[in-house]
Amino acid sequence: MSHDQYLKGNLTLTITAADYSKRNTYTCECDDRDIIDVHLRIETMISSVQLNPGEDLQLDLHVPERVKVVYKGEDSADPHVPVSAVTPVQVKFNQAAALPCEWSCSLEAKWTLFSNGDVVVARCNQTSCWSEEGFKMSHDQYLEGDLTLTITAADYSMRNTYTCQCGDRDITDVRLSIETMTSSVQLNPGEDLQLDLHVPERVEVIYKGGDSADPDGEQICTVDRRSLNCTAEYTPRTSLTNTVLTLRGVNSTDGGNYIVRDTGNNEDLHIYSVSVRRKYSV
Repeated sequence: MSHDQYLKGNLTLTITAADYSKRNTYTCECDDRDIIDVHLRIETMISSVQLNPGEDLQLDLHVPERVKVVYKGEDSADPHVPVSAVTPVQVKFNQAAALPCEWSCSLEAKWTLFSNGDVVVARCNQTSCWSEEGFKMSHDQYLEGDLTLTITAADYSMRNTYTCQCGDRDITDVRLSIETMTSSVQLNPGEDLQLDLHVPERVEVIYKGGDSADPDGEQICTVDRRSLNCTAEYTPRTSLTNTVLTLRGVNSTDGGNYIVRDTGNNEDLHIYSVSVRRKYSV
C-alpha cells in the first residue's frame, strides 16, 4: 500500500508478483468497516510442447493438492471429459436440488466436498447406499449409471462445490447456489423493519433509495460472526438478533431496496423492496 495514496483516499493493495498461493478473497477495511471484497485469480496458462518419441512430458501442477489432470485427445469420443470445470446448479431456498452425475460405476460411487475430499455426504455400492441427513442417492439409479445427488431441501449451509467420484476417479464437480429471494414489505411510520440475513457471517446490507444517484447503492451495515457494524447514521437504530437485523422506527425516507449480500461468495441472498406509508395528519 502507498502511504501517499492512502492520504488521498486511495487504499489500493498492490501484489508485486502474483502466484497461486496468493489466490484468495481480500477485504479492504477502514477502522471496523468493510469497504470492498476483491477476489484475485490467476489467468489460465497455456503452453505448447513439442516432444520426440520416447521423451518425457512434464506437467507443472502449480499447487500441491486438489488437482486433477484431464486428457482430451483431438479425436476423443469420451463424453465425460469436462468442458467446464464446475457445473452450476441453482435452486430456490428450501426446494429439492438435483446435482447431476452420469457414469456407469461398478465400484463405490460417492459425493464429497470439493474443498475436503474426506467429507462424504453420500455413497453407493453394489449392495446399498448411505447418505448424510438432507442428502440422498438412489440405489436403483446408481445401478443404471445415474449417480445424481439429491439435496432434499436446499438451505444456505448447503451452498458448496461437490465432487462426484467413482472409485478414486473424479467424474464431475457441481456448484450449488440458492436463488436470490425477493420480498415486498409495507410498513407504517414508526414500525420496525426486520431483515433476515440468512447466514451469520460475511454479510453486508446495501440500501438503494428510489431517488438514489448511486446505481450500486450504499453499504449501511456489515455482519461478521454476529458482530454488527453500521454507518454512523444507522448505528443508533439497528440491532442484531441471531441472523435478523432490525431497523427501528422507519420513516418515509427509509423506503427503497435493501440488499442482503454474502460477501464471501459474492451472492445476493435477499432483496427487500420496502415502502413506508405516508402519515396523514387530520
